[in-house]
Amino acid sequence: MTPSTRFAVPFLAVTALLAAPATAKEPVYPLEIRELAVRAQIDGNVARTTVRVVLANTGGRAEELDLLFPLPPGAAITSSRLLVEGAEVEGRLLARPEAKEAYEEVVRRQRDPSILKHAGSSAYRSRVFPVPAGGERVASLEYVMALPFEGDSYEYRFVPWDARLFRGNVGRLSIEVEVVSDRELAAIYSPTHPVEVVRDGTRRAVVSYEEDGVRPDGDFRLLVTMPGKQRGMDLLTYRRPGEDGYFMMLGTPPAPEEGELPERNVLLVVDRSGSMRGTKWEEARAAFEHCLTRLRREDRFNVIFFGTEVESYEDRLVPAEPERVSRAVEFVRSLEALGGTNLDGALRTALAQADESDRETEVVLLSDGDPTIGERDFTKILAHVETANTMRARFFVFGVGDDVHIPFLDRLAVTQHGFPMFLSRGENLEEKVTRFYDKIAHPVILDARLDFEGIRVHGVYPPELGSLYAGSEFMVLGRYSGSGTGRAALSGTWGRWMKRGYTYTGEFPERSDSADFLPRLWAARRIGYLIDELRLHGKSQEVLDEVVRLSRDFGILTEYTAFLVEEPDLSVEGLSRRAGEEFERAGTELRGEAARRQAMSKEALKLARELPSPEETLAERTRRIVHEAGTTFVERDGVWTDVSIADLPRDAEVERVERLGDRWFELARADDRLARAFSLGDRVRVRDGAKILEVK
Repeated sequence: MTPSTRFAVPFLAVTALLAAPATAKEPVYPLEIRELAVRAQIDGNVARTTVRVVLANTGGRAEELDLLFPLPPGAAITSSRLLVEGAEVEGRLLARPEAKEAYEEVVRRQRDPSILKHAGSSAYRSRVFPVPAGGERVASLEYVMALPFEGDSYEYRFVPWDARLFRGNVGRLSIEVEVVSDRELAAIYSPTHPVEVVRDGTRRAVVSYEEDGVRPDGDFRLLVTMPGKQRGMDLLTYRRPGEDGYFMMLGTPPAPEEGELPERNVLLVVDRSGSMRGTKWEEARAAFEHCLTRLRREDRFNVIFFGTEVESYEDRLVPAEPERVSRAVEFVRSLEALGGTNLDGALRTALAQADESDRETEVVLLSDGDPTIGERDFTKILAHVETANTMRARFFVFGVGDDVHIPFLDRLAVTQHGFPMFLSRGENLEEKVTRFYDKIAHPVILDARLDFEGIRVHGVYPPELGSLYAGSEFMVLGRYSGSGTGRAALSGTWGRWMKRGYTYTGEFPERSDSADFLPRLWAARRIGYLIDELRLHGKSQEVLDEVVRLSRDFGILTEYTAFLVEEPDLSVEGLSRRAGEEFERAGTELRGEAARRQAMSKEALKLARELPSPEETLAERTRRIVHEAGTTFVERDGVWTDVSIADLPRDAEVERVERLGDRWFELARADDRLARAFSLGDRVRVRDGAKILEVK
């Protein structure tokens, strides 16, 4: 008979907010997670969740395992059961005190503190779970819980386990949540994952997320709101005592009546120089053909191509009548890529054709290189555009390949009320352009703005909403002081018809605990806009200091602050000096992958809807930084250090705590924050008030 080993095994991670913290130890459990599927059905505010996991034993002997499943904090579980290979096995729910004892038991037995990350959560436990050598077992946990409403919204949450306990990555991870309500559904939003939301009418929606080969860590969270008495906007808040609060407003522009969409001017400007020859040119033509077919009869348009010379389909904007659009498509198909790059001439031609009407004017520009014909000085080209763009045309800029001058195109888009997109070599140009254009095809409110009354707000991002589009949500994050009832008025113009707007009234409380993701999401957006300031207006020590402080306090790495993982003990002043050096170095990156990464990372932060995940090039460093229990920790030489220690005086008291000793367990038992800090690894330095705890 094959010998067996018995382990106490916490359940498994579900998905990645940040990559799992680095560790010098190999996983202690000879198990791989081949598949993890989470399925939830929410009817009203009652959620039935089924978690299906396929575990593979890669060891040479059978294992008997204790399973411990963490459950959402404060969850009101009404029923539960565990099935192994379809047969129900014995298990029971552990309330928070019992669960904490069980977590401690696992730590003592396995000599691994990772499980303490879930101190404060209840759990489900099954004592015996056999997995044969070289075999697989399928386990399914089913549980039902009530989701309490807070105002007109509730939150669904799935709590994972630490991926460090298992071998390799999760083979396939999938999460699907069906939401059904007897009331109309408003915003459905995940602050932690880029989910897809498919609505079936106004009272049912399916939310999905799927990824292969992930090494996950972090909760899956989903917010569902109902319109209540007011339609159009939803308010979420978070506030700790004695501090200014954070808020998020989610809104959907009011659906236009039939035929009421504002009329637009659309100028398609594309680089046809010789460097575009080949696949790039074929994809560019296909993309612009798609843009043309998406025009409405009420729109006006023109197509401008530039190589050595600048050519236009027409000499002015023309109505998007079907015959004209068909001829324009044929015109696009007839063009070949050749010659130089007369970018300044193309932009002057486009803006000369725009007029001062009350229409929204959009300039969609695509280019793959520097100007080689006409004006070549980027500063002068920007000045020409600024002078000529009296109608506030919005520039949507696509930079293609590694030869474009990214800071120039980035600045062109940002200063002209639009935004840029940079495509690396090999990316499908047609797919990117058409997907983007479909999003902006139907603006419903122009020059939208959000004004607040009755409550003091600051640090609002985005500062300007710009144009809002049919079927899309907008998200505004900010901070507030004071408390009470506040009003947010959304206003703007609807083409030539009239000014329109509506008002939302909501409560901005003195204390609010539920939306605890808001501080980091707000910080990500603020960092993005501050980096914009640096790129547009040059180095400012005050702005750099703020970027560094936010990056450090909220654990958000950028190209300018990635060094933070190497020097966690530096003060903000010391970190700012390093950031200044990184900014100067980054300023020399004008082209290529590094420059593209900088620009797109900044835009991703400005538009952040989920908590930020790392760029691929920062992934290795990001594995060494986590934001746990409201504090940023950085790993260096096997030691996880609380960065706020740098704010203490050099002679601050230090208490040395033996890892897994009596004092260690005493502190973890008394304070969930310290328990989660201790879960990071064997060696931890954490601030506890005015002193430092050093775990070894």
